[in-house]
Amino acid sequence: MNKDAAPATPVLELRNVSKRFGGLRAVREVSFTINAGEILFVIGPNGAGKTTVFNLISGFLHPDGHPEAGSIVFQGKDISKLAPHRTARLGIGRTFQIVKPLANLTVLQNVMLGAFMHTGSARTAETEATQVLAFLQMTRLKDFPAGGLPLAALKRLEIARALATKPKLILLHEDRPPRGGVGPWREDRGRHSPSRRKATRGDRSVSGSEVQGVGGMTTSATTPVPSTPPLLELGNITAYYGDLQALFGITLRVKAGEIVTLIGANGAGKTTTLRVISGIKQAASGTLRFAGQDVSRVPAHEMVARGVSHVPEGRQVFPFLTVRENLSLGAYTPRARGHIKQSLEEQLTLFPRLAERMDQLAGTLSGGEQQMVAIARGLMAQPKLLLLDEPSLGLAPKVVDEVFEKIQEVRRTGITMLIVEQNVVSGLSISDRGYVVQNGTILMEDSARNLLSNEMVRAAYLGL
Repeated sequence: MNKDAAPATPVLELRNVSKRFGGLRAVREVSFTINAGEILFVIGPNGAGKTTVFNLISGFLHPDGHPEAGSIVFQGKDISKLAPHRTARLGIGRTFQIVKPLANLTVLQNVMLGAFMHTGSARTAETEATQVLAFLQMTRLKDFPAGGLPLAALKRLEIARALATKPKLILLHEDRPPRGGVGPWREDRGRHSPSRRKATRGDRSVSGSEVQGVGGMTTSATTPVPSTPPLLELGNITAYYGDLQALFGITLRVKAGEIVTLIGANGAGKTTTLRVISGIKQAASGTLRFAGQDVSRVPAHEMVARGVSHVPEGRQVFPFLTVRENLSLGAYTPRARGHIKQSLEEQLTLFPRLAERMDQLAGTLSGGEQQMVAIARGLMAQPKLLLLDEPSLGLAPKVVDEVFEKIQEVRRTGITMLIVEQNVVSGLSISDRGYVVQNGTILMEDSARNLLSNEMVRAAYLGL
């Protein structure tokens, strides 16, 4: 070993990097290095600046312009002012906290886009994308539309697309599925045998009817007939993505004033159920009734007018609009626009932190703050029923507690809620009732308290 040899150049070096958004200092004099072959973790609570650091490295943001803003050096080259496509060509790949594939393209085509950046040839890109999918054991999914994948598979798709760029450095942003009930991703999802379909279908209004449960356990599905007409009622709903069946006869009810939570593994059909309710996805068969009316074929924009507001998975705020503009867009209907000033005051009372961020771009907020914007935007429509899809996704435990406290405050205003939540304890702790969804069917229904103490639920979704 030559003791006089010069030290190797770091792959990446941040030198006193700072970033402001108006009067908010998001990153202050951050410095660290990564050497070849190293794995470095960046940890911290929501709002600490982790996402901002990733955006600075990958070129989506640039350090502040003054001389003290610092610099970012990749393999000896200053990349502080480079655009994202240029940093990618240099060899920096990344994934995103909120997975956003090109939904109408297949899994293979999504990965090909990453490979095409350096191959310039569709044929070569297809070959390399196929190899990446084989490496990640996703070959059987290659012809599936990306928009129909569950979250666990989407996370792998993000990694596959990043690997296809042949990066020298890869930035992995929150690349683990949410805690609680994730379950293994089975590539044969939706290919139910006749015996399985028979075992999971039946008259859910009959107390004690037995169905085949998680891990082969037999459990009872008890859905008592409600004494008052439900605000929402799904009857034997089926739904498809292309030729892939996602829902196999979903039947559930939500009474006015209730909080009901759907729990289950990724790919179970929870998000698809919400999409059917809000009109984003049309059911193939079955009945959907809201406020006593058949809304099975009502489109999404009309469902908003009828009183259904959908807060989607991943928050999906408009990043280049301000908080004020995002909230204003929630007042979609003429009735909501007529009360926009009052609704805005109500949301800022519910989420006082947003009052300090009204003129800030939504994309610069922390994950927890963006979730607050998403919920507040949904409430701006003055809904009777609020659908919340994974409100705790990607949030630190302390922020999760804060978000669920806000959900309980919303409940006190009289709004009915149907929640999809992977964090089983948090979801059921604030709910009246819950449904366990498995393989596109309702496995069981009970009070939230009973589900939390149910041995099968504790074993399958809490690891107890």
